[in-house]
Amino acid sequence: MRLPLWAMVATAVTVGFEPGSAQEVPDDAASAPLWERDTLTDGWFGLGGWIEEHGLSLGFGLTQVYQASPAGGAVASDGADDLAGSYDLELGLDTGALLGLAGGQVYALVEGGWSEGLDPRSVGSLFGINTDALGDHRGQLAEVWYEQALLDDRVRLRLGRLDLTTGFECRGFPAAFDGSAFANDETSQFLNGGLVNNPAIPFPDRGPGVALHLQPASWWYATAGLARVEVDDDRHEPFGILETGVAPVLTTTGCRRPGAYRVGVWYDPQPKPLLAGHESGSDLGLYLAFDQMVLPEVEAQGLGLFGRIGLADGDAYPIHGFWSLGAQWQGMIPGRDEDVLALGLAHGRLSRAAGFQAPHESVVEFHGRIQLSPWLSLTPSFQYVLNPGGANDAQAPLVGGLRIQVAF
Repeated sequence: MRLPLWAMVATAVTVGFEPGSAQEVPDDAASAPLWERDTLTDGWFGLGGWIEEHGLSLGFGLTQVYQASPAGGAVASDGADDLAGSYDLELGLDTGALLGLAGGQVYALVEGGWSEGLDPRSVGSLFGINTDALGDHRGQLAEVWYEQALLDDRVRLRLGRLDLTTGFECRGFPAAFDGSAFANDETSQFLNGGLVNNPAIPFPDRGPGVALHLQPASWWYATAGLARVEVDDDRHEPFGILETGVAPVLTTTGCRRPGAYRVGVWYDPQPKPLLAGHESGSDLGLYLAFDQMVLPEVEAQGLGLFGRIGLADGDAYPIHGFWSLGAQWQGMIPGRDEDVLALGLAHGRLSRAAGFQAPHESVVEFHGRIQLSPWLSLTPSFQYVLNPGGANDAQAPLVGGLRIQVAF
Protein backbone atom coordinates (compact mmCIF):
# COMPACT_ATOMS: atom_id res chain seq x y z
CA MET A 1 0.00 0.00 0.00
CA ARG A 2 1.20 3.50 -0.85
CA LEU A 3 1.00 6.42 1.54
CA PRO A 4 -2.56 7.72 2.04
CA LEU A 5 -3.68 9.58 -1.06
CA TRP A 6 -4.81 12.64 0.89
CA ALA A 7 -1.43 12.86 2.62
CA MET A 8 0.68 12.69 -0.54
CA VAL A 9 3.24 15.45 -0.77
CA ALA A 10 6.44 15.93 -2.74
CA THR A 11 8.48 12.86 -1.82
CA ALA A 12 10.85 10.60 -3.66
CA VAL A 13 8.10 8.26 -4.74
CA THR A 14 5.40 10.70 -5.74
CA VAL A 15 5.51 13.88 -7.71
CA GLY A 16 3.96 16.25 -5.22
CA PHE A 17 0.62 14.64 -6.07
CA GLU A 18 -2.54 15.05 -4.08
CA PRO A 19 -5.82 14.53 -5.90
CA GLY A 20 -7.71 17.77 -6.03
CA SER A 21 -5.06 20.04 -4.57
CA ALA A 22 -3.18 22.60 -6.58
CA GLN A 23 0.52 23.31 -6.32
CA GLU A 24 2.17 26.57 -7.14
CA VAL A 25 5.08 26.38 -9.51
CA PRO A 26 7.55 29.24 -9.06
CA ASP A 27 8.01 31.55 -12.04
CA ASP A 28 11.72 30.81 -12.01
CA ALA A 29 11.22 27.03 -11.72
CA ALA A 30 13.28 26.39 -14.83
CA SER A 31 16.29 28.03 -13.18
CA ALA A 32 16.08 26.04 -9.93
CA PRO A 33 19.29 24.14 -9.17
CA LEU A 34 19.01 20.44 -9.97
CA TRP A 35 19.40 19.20 -6.39
CA GLU A 36 16.92 21.71 -4.99
CA ARG A 37 14.04 20.83 -7.31
CA ASP A 38 10.93 19.16 -5.91
CA THR A 39 10.92 16.82 -8.91
CA LEU A 40 13.52 15.90 -11.50
CA THR A 41 11.59 17.64 -14.29
CA ASP A 42 10.91 20.64 -12.03
CA GLY A 43 7.13 20.67 -12.53
CA TRP A 44 7.01 19.00 -15.94
CA PHE A 45 9.41 21.53 -17.47
CA GLY A 46 7.24 24.48 -16.53
CA LEU A 47 3.90 22.94 -17.51
CA GLY A 48 2.92 21.81 -14.00
CA GLY A 49 1.32 25.13 -13.07
CA TRP A 50 -0.80 25.23 -16.21
CA ILE A 51 -1.90 21.59 -15.70
CA GLU A 52 -3.01 22.18 -12.13
CA GLU A 53 -4.78 25.46 -12.94
CA HIS A 54 -7.06 23.34 -15.10
CA GLY A 55 -7.91 20.97 -12.23
CA LEU A 56 -5.44 18.20 -13.12
CA SER A 57 -2.61 16.57 -11.20
CA LEU A 58 -0.03 14.33 -12.81
CA GLY A 59 2.69 12.29 -11.09
CA PHE A 60 5.29 9.76 -12.12
CA GLY A 61 7.60 7.89 -9.74
CA LEU A 62 10.24 5.22 -10.27
CA THR A 63 11.46 2.73 -7.64
CA GLN A 64 14.42 0.34 -8.00
CA VAL A 65 15.21 -2.27 -5.33
CA TYR A 66 18.38 -4.38 -5.26
CA GLN A 67 18.41 -7.25 -2.74
CA ALA A 68 20.92 -9.98 -1.97
CA SER A 69 20.87 -12.97 0.39
CA PRO A 70 24.19 -14.79 1.01
CA ALA A 71 22.45 -18.07 1.95
CA GLY A 72 19.49 -19.60 3.72
CA GLY A 73 15.76 -19.52 3.20
CA ALA A 74 13.05 -22.08 2.55
CA VAL A 75 14.34 -22.39 -1.05
CA ALA A 76 17.79 -23.92 -1.44
CA SER A 77 20.27 -21.26 -2.51
CA ASP A 78 23.99 -20.72 -2.21
CA GLY A 79 23.53 -17.00 -2.45
CA ALA A 80 21.45 -14.94 -4.82
CA ASP A 81 20.65 -11.38 -5.72
CA ASP A 82 18.06 -9.58 -7.79
CA LEU A 83 17.12 -6.16 -9.12
CA ALA A 84 13.40 -5.41 -9.14
CA GLY A 85 11.69 -2.21 -10.08
CA SER A 86 8.32 -0.53 -10.45
CA TYR A 87 6.77 2.69 -11.66
CA ASP A 88 3.61 4.59 -10.70
CA LEU A 89 1.75 6.94 -13.03
CA GLU A 90 -0.98 8.88 -11.23
CA LEU A 91 -3.66 11.18 -12.56
CA GLY A 92 -6.07 13.25 -10.51
CA LEU A 93 -8.98 15.40 -11.67
CA ASP A 94 -10.73 18.03 -9.57
CA THR A 95 -14.34 18.01 -10.78
CA GLY A 96 -14.92 21.34 -9.10
CA ALA A 97 -12.40 23.08 -11.36
CA LEU A 98 -13.26 21.06 -14.47
CA LEU A 99 -17.02 20.60 -14.25
CA GLY A 100 -18.19 22.82 -11.44
CA LEU A 101 -19.02 19.78 -9.27
CA ALA A 102 -17.61 20.83 -5.91
CA GLY A 103 -16.10 18.16 -3.67
CA GLY A 104 -15.64 15.58 -6.43
CA GLN A 105 -12.37 13.94 -7.37
CA VAL A 106 -11.30 11.30 -9.88
CA TYR A 107 -8.14 9.28 -9.37
CA ALA A 108 -6.39 6.79 -11.66
CA LEU A 109 -3.22 4.78 -11.07
CA VAL A 110 -1.27 2.88 -13.70
CA GLU A 111 1.60 0.79 -12.40
CA GLY A 112 4.09 -1.59 -13.89
CA GLY A 113 7.17 -3.50 -12.86
CA TRP A 114 9.90 -5.89 -13.74
CA SER A 115 11.08 -8.99 -11.87
CA GLU A 116 9.37 -10.91 -9.07
CA GLY A 117 12.37 -10.17 -6.91
CA LEU A 118 14.65 -12.39 -4.90
CA ASP A 119 12.01 -13.97 -2.68
CA PRO A 120 10.48 -16.79 -4.81
CA ARG A 121 13.79 -18.41 -5.77
CA SER A 122 15.85 -17.81 -2.66
CA VAL A 123 13.97 -16.94 0.55
CA GLY A 124 10.39 -18.19 0.19
CA SER A 125 8.90 -15.89 2.83
CA LEU A 126 5.16 -15.92 3.50
CA PHE A 127 5.24 -12.20 4.28
CA GLY A 128 7.36 -11.29 1.25
CA ILE A 129 10.72 -9.53 1.53
CA ASN A 130 9.94 -6.99 -1.22
CA THR A 131 6.30 -5.95 -1.39
CA ASP A 132 7.13 -3.58 -4.23
CA ALA A 133 8.13 -6.46 -6.56
CA LEU A 134 5.22 -6.70 -9.02
CA GLY A 135 6.61 -9.20 -11.52
CA ASP A 136 6.92 -8.48 -15.22
CA HIS A 137 4.05 -6.10 -16.02
CA ARG A 138 4.46 -3.43 -18.66
CA GLY A 139 1.51 -1.58 -17.25
CA GLN A 140 -1.88 -2.19 -15.69
CA LEU A 141 -4.72 0.03 -14.53
CA ALA A 142 -4.44 -0.67 -10.83
CA GLU A 143 -7.00 1.83 -9.55
CA VAL A 144 -9.62 4.16 -10.96
CA TRP A 145 -12.32 5.65 -8.78
CA TYR A 146 -14.53 8.64 -8.08
CA GLU A 147 -14.90 10.25 -4.68
CA GLN A 148 -17.48 12.78 -3.52
CA ALA A 149 -17.09 14.83 -0.35
CA LEU A 150 -20.25 15.98 1.44
CA LEU A 151 -21.23 17.97 4.54
CA ASP A 152 -17.99 19.96 4.80
CA ASP A 153 -15.86 16.85 4.22
CA ARG A 154 -17.46 14.99 7.12
CA VAL A 155 -18.68 12.36 4.65
CA ARG A 156 -16.70 10.88 1.75
CA LEU A 157 -18.04 8.30 -0.67
CA ARG A 158 -15.59 6.49 -2.97
CA LEU A 159 -16.48 3.94 -5.63
CA GLY A 160 -14.72 2.26 -8.54
CA ARG A 161 -11.73 -0.02 -8.82
CA LEU A 162 -10.30 0.25 -5.31
CA ASP A 163 -7.33 -0.78 -3.25
CA LEU A 164 -8.85 -1.21 0.21
CA THR A 165 -5.45 -0.88 1.88
CA THR A 166 -5.32 2.72 0.64
CA GLY A 167 -7.77 4.68 2.69
CA PHE A 168 -8.51 8.10 4.09
CA GLU A 169 -6.97 10.37 6.69
CA CYS A 170 -7.82 11.68 10.18
CA ARG A 171 -5.74 14.51 11.63
CA GLY A 172 -2.89 13.67 9.29
CA PHE A 173 -2.80 9.95 10.14
CA PRO A 174 -3.83 7.15 7.76
CA ALA A 175 -7.37 5.99 8.46
CA ALA A 176 -8.98 2.88 7.02
CA PHE A 177 -8.06 0.28 6.45
CA ASP A 178 -5.20 -1.08 8.60
CA GLY A 179 -3.26 2.15 8.09
CA SER A 180 -0.04 3.30 9.69
CA ALA A 181 1.93 6.53 9.51
CA PHE A 182 5.23 4.65 9.79
CA ALA A 183 4.67 1.18 8.27
CA ASN A 184 2.30 1.38 5.31
CA ASP A 185 4.24 2.20 2.14
CA GLU A 186 6.65 -0.26 0.52
CA THR A 187 8.07 2.47 -1.72
CA SER A 188 9.23 4.77 1.09
CA GLN A 189 9.05 2.83 4.37
CA PHE A 190 9.55 -0.89 5.17
CA LEU A 191 9.91 -3.41 2.32
CA ASN A 192 8.79 -6.57 4.13
CA GLY A 193 5.08 -7.36 3.73
CA GLY A 194 4.72 -8.02 7.45
CA LEU A 195 5.57 -4.35 8.04
CA VAL A 196 3.41 -2.88 5.26
CA ASN A 197 0.01 -4.37 6.11
CA ASN A 198 -1.43 -7.00 8.44
CA PRO A 199 -1.03 -10.46 6.79
CA ALA A 200 -3.86 -11.84 8.95
CA ILE A 201 -6.36 -9.70 7.01
CA PRO A 202 -7.34 -11.40 3.70
CA PHE A 203 -7.50 -8.18 1.67
CA PRO A 204 -8.83 -8.94 -1.83
CA ASP A 205 -7.00 -7.94 -4.99
CA ARG A 206 -7.89 -4.51 -6.30
CA GLY A 207 -11.27 -4.60 -7.98
CA PRO A 208 -14.81 -3.16 -7.95
CA GLY A 209 -15.74 -1.74 -4.58
CA VAL A 210 -17.17 1.08 -2.52
CA ALA A 211 -16.02 2.81 0.68
CA LEU A 212 -17.89 5.23 2.95
CA HIS A 213 -15.85 7.40 5.33
CA LEU A 214 -17.54 9.32 8.15
CA GLN A 215 -15.78 11.83 10.39
CA PRO A 216 -18.29 13.30 12.87
CA ALA A 217 -15.48 14.99 14.80
CA SER A 218 -11.94 16.03 13.95
CA TRP A 219 -10.59 13.28 16.21
CA TRP A 220 -12.96 10.37 15.41
CA TYR A 221 -13.86 8.49 12.23
CA ALA A 222 -15.65 5.35 11.05
CA THR A 223 -15.19 3.75 7.62
CA ALA A 224 -16.86 0.81 5.88
CA GLY A 225 -15.70 -0.89 2.69
CA LEU A 226 -17.19 -3.52 0.40
CA ALA A 227 -15.39 -5.22 -2.48
CA ARG A 228 -16.41 -7.81 -5.04
CA VAL A 229 -14.11 -10.83 -5.19
CA GLU A 230 -14.06 -13.13 -8.22
CA VAL A 231 -14.11 -16.77 -7.07
CA ASP A 232 -14.36 -18.20 -10.59
CA ASP A 233 -15.67 -17.16 -14.00
CA ASP A 234 -19.30 -17.43 -12.92
CA ARG A 235 -19.17 -16.64 -9.24
CA HIS A 236 -18.39 -13.62 -7.11
CA GLU A 237 -18.37 -13.12 -3.36
CA PRO A 238 -18.33 -9.93 -1.25
CA PHE A 239 -15.58 -8.90 1.13
CA GLY A 240 -16.56 -6.45 3.85
CA ILE A 241 -14.51 -4.48 6.33
CA LEU A 242 -15.41 -1.94 9.03
CA GLU A 243 -12.99 0.23 10.99
CA THR A 244 -13.29 2.99 13.53
CA GLY A 245 -10.57 4.98 15.22
CA VAL A 246 -9.58 8.06 17.16
CA ALA A 247 -6.70 10.48 16.61
CA PRO A 248 -6.02 12.20 19.93
CA VAL A 249 -3.36 14.84 20.50
CA LEU A 250 -1.73 14.23 23.87
CA THR A 251 -0.13 17.24 25.56
CA THR A 252 2.55 16.58 28.16
CA THR A 253 5.42 18.78 29.34
CA GLY A 254 4.26 21.42 26.89
CA CYS A 255 4.67 19.15 23.84
CA ARG A 256 1.90 18.00 21.49
CA ARG A 257 2.07 14.27 20.80
CA PRO A 258 -0.42 13.24 18.10
CA GLY A 259 -1.41 9.62 17.54
CA ALA A 260 -4.02 7.33 16.04
CA TYR A 261 -5.70 4.19 17.43
CA ARG A 262 -7.81 1.85 15.25
CA VAL A 263 -9.95 -1.25 15.61
CA GLY A 264 -11.58 -3.14 12.76
CA VAL A 265 -13.46 -6.29 11.79
CA TRP A 266 -13.64 -8.02 8.40
CA TYR A 267 -16.03 -10.48 6.79
CA ASP A 268 -14.82 -12.92 4.12
CA PRO A 269 -17.42 -15.47 2.93
CA GLN A 270 -15.27 -16.84 0.10
CA PRO A 271 -14.67 -20.60 -0.05
CA LYS A 272 -11.90 -21.42 2.40
CA PRO A 273 -8.76 -23.37 1.55
CA LEU A 274 -8.88 -27.03 2.49
CA LEU A 275 -6.55 -26.54 5.42
CA ALA A 276 -8.08 -29.28 7.56
CA GLY A 277 -9.27 -31.49 4.71
CA HIS A 278 -12.67 -29.83 4.55
CA GLU A 279 -14.09 -26.35 4.19
CA SER A 280 -14.46 -24.89 7.66
CA GLY A 281 -13.63 -21.94 9.80
CA SER A 282 -15.09 -18.59 10.66
CA ASP A 283 -15.65 -15.86 8.07
CA LEU A 284 -14.82 -13.11 10.61
CA GLY A 285 -11.58 -11.58 11.81
CA LEU A 286 -10.41 -8.78 14.11
CA TYR A 287 -7.51 -6.33 14.01
CA LEU A 288 -6.10 -3.41 15.98
CA ALA A 289 -3.42 -0.86 15.12
CA PHE A 290 -1.85 2.29 16.55
CA ASP A 291 0.66 5.05 15.80
CA GLN A 292 1.97 7.44 18.42
CA MET A 293 4.51 10.25 18.37
CA VAL A 294 6.50 10.06 21.61
CA LEU A 295 9.30 12.56 20.99
CA PRO A 296 7.89 15.14 18.58
CA GLU A 297 10.01 17.90 17.10
CA VAL A 298 8.37 19.82 14.26
CA GLU A 299 5.81 18.65 11.71
CA ALA A 300 6.54 14.96 10.92
CA GLN A 301 9.92 14.94 12.64
CA GLY A 302 10.66 13.06 15.83
CA LEU A 303 10.32 9.55 17.22
CA GLY A 304 7.13 7.62 16.52
CA LEU A 305 5.97 4.13 17.54
CA PHE A 306 3.56 1.79 15.75
CA GLY A 307 1.95 -1.60 16.30
CA ARG A 308 -0.57 -4.04 14.83
CA ILE A 309 -2.50 -7.13 15.98
CA GLY A 310 -4.60 -9.44 13.80
CA LEU A 311 -6.71 -12.51 14.60
CA ALA A 312 -8.29 -15.03 12.19
CA ASP A 313 -9.53 -18.64 12.30
CA GLY A 314 -6.68 -21.13 12.05
CA ASP A 315 -8.94 -23.69 10.33
CA ALA A 316 -9.51 -21.28 7.45
CA TYR A 317 -6.44 -19.04 7.11
CA PRO A 318 -2.73 -19.94 7.01
CA ILE A 319 -1.78 -16.94 9.22
CA HIS A 320 -4.28 -16.90 12.09
CA GLY A 321 -2.47 -14.63 14.51
CA PHE A 322 -0.19 -11.67 13.87
CA TRP A 323 1.52 -8.82 15.66
CA SER A 324 4.10 -6.21 14.73
CA LEU A 325 5.89 -3.43 16.57
CA GLY A 326 8.37 -0.80 15.52
CA ALA A 327 9.70 2.73 15.65
CA GLN A 328 10.67 5.47 13.23
CA TRP A 329 12.84 8.51 13.88
CA GLN A 330 12.80 11.28 11.31
CA GLY A 331 15.28 14.15 11.50
CA MET A 332 17.53 12.42 14.03
CA ILE A 333 20.64 14.12 12.63
CA PRO A 334 20.67 17.94 12.88
CA GLY A 335 20.35 19.51 9.47
CA ARG A 336 18.98 16.30 7.93
CA ASP A 337 15.27 16.87 8.54
CA GLU A 338 13.98 14.39 5.91
CA ASP A 339 16.25 11.44 6.71
CA VAL A 340 14.65 8.47 8.47
CA LEU A 341 15.81 5.58 10.64
CA ALA A 342 13.29 2.79 11.33
CA LEU A 343 13.22 -0.62 13.01
CA GLY A 344 10.34 -3.12 12.89
CA LEU A 345 9.53 -6.63 14.12
CA ALA A 346 6.69 -8.79 12.72
CA HIS A 347 5.51 -12.20 13.95
CA GLY A 348 2.86 -14.39 12.32
CA ARG A 349 1.34 -17.49 13.95
CA LEU A 350 0.86 -20.24 11.36
CA SER A 351 -2.03 -22.69 11.17
CA ARG A 352 -1.24 -26.32 11.98
CA ALA A 353 -4.08 -27.35 9.68
CA ALA A 354 -2.15 -25.81 6.77
CA GLY A 355 0.71 -28.25 7.31
CA PHE A 356 3.46 -25.79 8.20
CA GLN A 357 6.46 -27.31 9.97
CA ALA A 358 7.17 -24.24 12.08
CA PRO A 359 4.61 -22.54 14.35
CA HIS A 360 5.49 -19.05 13.09
CA GLU A 361 7.37 -16.85 10.64
CA SER A 362 9.07 -13.78 12.02
CA VAL A 363 11.12 -10.91 10.60
CA VAL A 364 13.22 -8.02 11.82
CA GLU A 365 13.83 -5.16 9.38
CA PHE A 366 15.96 -2.04 9.69
CA HIS A 367 16.08 0.71 7.10
CA GLY A 368 17.48 4.20 6.80
CA ARG A 369 16.23 6.61 4.17
CA ILE A 370 18.75 9.18 2.95
CA GLN A 371 17.06 12.10 1.19
CA LEU A 372 19.67 13.33 -1.28
CA SER A 373 17.25 15.84 -2.77
CA PRO A 374 13.46 16.31 -2.74
CA TRP A 375 13.26 14.10 -5.86
CA LEU A 376 15.91 11.46 -5.06
CA SER A 377 16.40 9.15 -2.07
CA LEU A 378 18.44 6.08 -1.17
CA THR A 379 17.23 3.55 1.40
CA PRO A 380 19.56 0.80 2.67
CA SER A 381 17.52 -2.07 4.15
CA PHE A 382 18.42 -5.16 6.17
CA GLN A 383 16.08 -8.04 7.04
CA TYR A 384 16.46 -11.17 9.13
CA VAL A 385 13.75 -13.77 8.44
CA LEU A 386 13.12 -16.63 10.88
CA ASN A 387 11.32 -19.79 9.64
CA PRO A 388 10.72 -18.45 6.11
CA GLY A 389 7.75 -20.16 4.50
CA GLY A 390 6.94 -21.93 7.79
CA ALA A 391 9.86 -24.34 7.35
CA ASN A 392 11.60 -24.89 10.68
CA ASP A 393 14.58 -26.59 9.03
CA ALA A 394 15.32 -23.57 6.83
CA GLN A 395 18.32 -21.45 7.66
CA ALA A 396 17.24 -17.97 8.69
CA PRO A 397 18.42 -15.71 5.88
CA LEU A 398 19.87 -12.23 6.17
CA VAL A 399 18.68 -10.07 3.28
CA GLY A 400 20.42 -6.83 2.43
CA GLY A 401 19.04 -4.32 -0.01
CA LEU A 402 19.13 -0.82 -1.44
CA ARG A 403 16.09 1.08 -2.69
CA ILE A 404 16.45 4.03 -5.08
CA GLN A 405 13.55 6.38 -5.70
CA VAL A 406 13.19 9.10 -8.30
CA ALA A 407 10.28 11.54 -8.63
CA PHE A 408 9.84 12.95 -12.11
